[in-house]
Amino acid sequence: MDRYALVAGGLDINMLGRLWVDAKADPTIAPLAHQLLNLLNADPGTVFRRFGTLRGRKMRQRAQKEIGSGDADPEPASVPAQAKSHTWGTVSTIKTDADQIAPFIAHHLSLGAAHMQIYLDAPLPRSAFDLLADPRVTLVNCDGDYWQATGKPLMEKHQQRQAFNATRAYRSAQTEWLAHIDCDEYLYSPNDVKDALRNAPATLEALIMPPAEELAQNASEGPLLFRRTYFDAGCDKERLGELYPTFGDYLRSGFISHTAGKTIARTGMDDVRFGVHLLKRNGVEVKNTQRVQTLNVLHRHAPDWATFQHHLEFRLSKGSYRDRGQSRLGLGDIIDILREEHGSDGPKNLFTEVCTARSEVIKTLEVNGMLIRTRLLSQPIEATYA
Repeated sequence: MDRYALVAGGLDINMLGRLWVDAKADPTIAPLAHQLLNLLNADPGTVFRRFGTLRGRKMRQRAQKEIGSGDADPEPASVPAQAKSHTWGTVSTIKTDADQIAPFIAHHLSLGAAHMQIYLDAPLPRSAFDLLADPRVTLVNCDGDYWQATGKPLMEKHQQRQAFNATRAYRSAQTEWLAHIDCDEYLYSPNDVKDALRNAPATLEALIMPPAEELAQNASEGPLLFRRTYFDAGCDKERLGELYPTFGDYLRSGFISHTAGKTIARTGMDDVRFGVHLLKRNGVEVKNTQRVQTLNVLHRHAPDWATFQHHLEFRLSKGSYRDRGQSRLGLGDIIDILREEHGSDGPKNLFTEVCTARSEVIKTLEVNGMLIRTRLLSQPIEATYA
C-alpha cells in the first residue's frame, strides 16, 4: 500500500492518473474523460481534495519538526484541555426589532451567560443599541460596511449568514463554551447551565442541546409548556399516534420544527466551523459530541396560530419547511396537500392537532416525561428566521 501513503504516495495520483493515461489511448473517449477528470480535480468537495489538504498539513508538520520552529499544526481530532470555570456565551444572527431582542438577552444573562454576540441581519438604529446596552452583550450591524470589512459578498441565504457569523464569533470567543442559537430559542436547564458543562467528559468537543417545542395555550398567564421528542424522553414512537392520530405518522417526532437540536461547543479548537445546528470540520459534521438531556433549547417556533400563519410563507420558501429534495414526505409537502384539499383550513387543522396544548395531550406528554413546564422572562418572540 506504499503508493497510497498520505505523503509519499497519493490516492489521487494512483487512481485519477491511471484513468487519465488509459483514456489517452483512445482518441474517441479521451476528450470526454479528460474533461470530466479536470472537473473532478477542480471540485473542492471530493475525497481527493480532502487527502490533498491532509497531505499538506502532514508535510507542514514534518517541516516544522525538522527546523524546530515550534509545535506542529494540530490534528483535526485534537481536543482542548478541560475548561476550568466553564464560562459560556451565545452567538445569534437576528432579524427583528429591539423590543423582541431585549427579552432574549435578559433571559440568557439571567442564566449566567458571560457574553452574548448578536449579529443584526437587519441593522438597527443607534437608539436601539442604547436600549439593549449591556457590557456582556456585543451588537454588530451587518450592513454593507460590515460585509465589506469581512472581505465576503453578502450571502444570499440567511442560513449561510448565520453560519458565517457564528464561526467568526467562535474564533474570537472569550468564553470557554459557545452556543449557536436563534432569537426564538432559549436555553433551559433544571439546574445551573454550568453543571451540564462541568459534567461533560473532557474528551468531548461539543454538546448537542435537544429541542423542546412550545405548545400554544389560550391563557397568557402561568408557565409555558414545551414538548420533548419521544426519543429524547426515552419513549416508544407509538406514543405519537396516540397524541396526534391524524398527523403523528407523518411528522418527525411529532415536531413541526427541527429535532436536531443546537450545539454548544468548546472554544479554542482549530479547523472547525459552526453550522446552523451542528459543528463542522472541513464541511463534515464533528462526531465527538454528546446529546445531553440536562440542557435543552426551548423553541418558541409557533407559540400561537397567528405566529404560525405569519411565518408560514417564508418557512415554505426559504425556512425550515422548504423543499430540500428529500425522498420522504416533508412538512412543506404536507401543508401543500392540506391546502389543496381543505384550503386555508388545512394548515390550521394541522396546527390545532399538533401544536395546541389540549388537556389529553398534556396528560400523555407529562406521564411519558415529554413535557417541560417553565416560566421565561419574555412574551412570544416574533423571530423572522426559522
